[in-house]
Amino acid sequence: MDLEKIDTSFWLTKDKAWMEQRKAQWPEIERAVGLNRRKSETNGLKQYYLRGKMINWEKYRNWNELFHPFDLAMFLWLHPSNDYEVLKALQRCYMESRLPRPRGTIAGYGSFLGHEFMRASGPYKSLAKYPYPYMGEKNIILFRVLFNDLAYAKDKIGSMENYSKMTKNPFEYLGYHHFFYMRAWLLQDSKLPLCVNNLYQYDDVVEWSLTTLTTEHEDEFFG
Repeated sequence: MDLEKIDTSFWLTKDKAWMEQRKAQWPEIERAVGLNRRKSETNGLKQYYLRGKMINWEKYRNWNELFHPFDLAMFLWLHPSNDYEVLKALQRCYMESRLPRPRGTIAGYGSFLGHEFMRASGPYKSLAKYPYPYMGEKNIILFRVLFNDLAYAKDKIGSMENYSKMTKNPFEYLGYHHFFYMRAWLLQDSKLPLCVNNLYQYDDVVEWSLTTLTTEHEDEFFG
């Protein structure tokens, strides 16, 4: 699969009801994804979300800013499919491609962990006050796509040069801090969408979280 020529049949652009629904959902998504992106970059995401149109990858070939305009997490989240196998193939396509460069992959893992573990466990009383991407029920599918094959992911990210160990290895940096976020989730109003869809409710997520508890991070937790 070529990242510039992915299967766009998932975008039902000739289905009026489907398009109206996507357009109706976009403003809420735009509010979150536009937080750290320029207007032109946000518009690029909009075209992908609505029509499956890819951004101009060459424009971002040497991108070196903290927030990538089209990172791996955005690429998967904004895709219409919720099918694990479809999204897994897209993840491989993205990570194997020369187009996004290392920053797109690393930023994708980092933003997913930041949004779905750290921020989604915060004391937000409503989604209207939550200024970050809300992935809803799709978050567990994306977690499994990104983390089920850790050997592959670690090999790909670990082979990326010119990045610090902490940046290129997002699989351990939360470490013992998972306990803080688990506690914060348990203190949330159980009726709130952020609580209902929190990743810590899933056994495989908790099992993965425990693998990040290393002696290297003990001082950060107990200090």
